[in-house]
Amino acid sequence: MRLRTVPDAGLHRPVTPLDLVGAERWPRHELGRIIMGMLDTMYRHDGVGLAAPQVGVDAQILVADPHQDRHQALVCINPVIVALGADTVVMTEGCLSVPGVTRAIARPDTITIRYYDAECFPQELAADGWLARILQHEIDHLHGRLLTDHPVAP
Repeated sequence: MRLRTVPDAGLHRPVTPLDLVGAERWPRHELGRIIMGMLDTMYRHDGVGLAAPQVGVDAQILVADPHQDRHQALVCINPVIVALGADTVVMTEGCLSVPGVTRAIARPDTITIRYYDAECFPQELAADGWLARILQHEIDHLHGRLLTDHPVAP
């Protein structure tokens, strides 16, 4: 898969949730091929997260591996934020689709999301710290938002 970078207009377009049960549902083999391609692209570029729009796929899929160990990758299909913590933390973020740019961004330190895993089973995850930040960053991509769309934190 080819990694899309700015100024690719597709990076600013929100993507639609996947139909996992209806008549328009994605075939499992196609979903698996996309997920494997996303993981390969993320690792090839030394990333810790990647969203489907970053590789030109119009689907709400993200992959994350905060430790880059290739055995603990998280796959989230149709993720929805159900809670954000009250405490925010400022950290410098980079993005594979915005090479050479970093930005200090304030984000909640905890997040709870609901999503479907790679086998299309519903899941809920409460995350904090680094994983919470990665998930928020990648979910932003699914809604057409880049790190450069965030205000710079003091």
